[in-house]
Amino acid sequence: MLFDKIWEYRFSQPTQNLFTGVHCASYFGIDEILAALVEAPGCDINQGDCWGDTPLIWAAQQGNQGAVRLLLAQDDINPDMPDNDSKTPLWWASCRGHEGVVRLLLADNDVNPDKPDIYGRTPVWQASGNGHEGVVRLLLARRCQSQQGRQGW
Repeated sequence: MLFDKIWEYRFSQPTQNLFTGVHCASYFGIDEILAALVEAPGCDINQGDCWGDTPLIWAAQQGNQGAVRLLLAQDDINPDMPDNDSKTPLWWASCRGHEGVVRLLLADNDVNPDKPDIYGRTPVWQASGNGHEGVVRLLLARRCQSQQGRQGW
């Protein structure tokens, strides 16, 4: 099974049939197939796999900007949906230093740039801890814009 090959020994949990073609196309950034799959009847683009990873999380983890852009364009996408550990697509993109994906996600007002995982680690904490200065700058700029908007600046 492809899912087993991607995450071969991940926590040694049994895989379930929750990893779909949409997840696979998002992981590999196969935008043409992804575009066709999201239009298929019954496609749930917010469906998590056995670890709660949505197609958007898979695309964000891998830095697949085309897949992220395509998924964000869907009306029913939840861009801030976390996995089972409360890690959002932004959290994953920040952790891995994918600046282009972070930029795309931050452009969506439904994305909370300060949403922590179950251990309290925020996207900016992850990015700074992994040395991703460009991502840290993007996250802090969004935070400043959000605070200015709330304070009427």
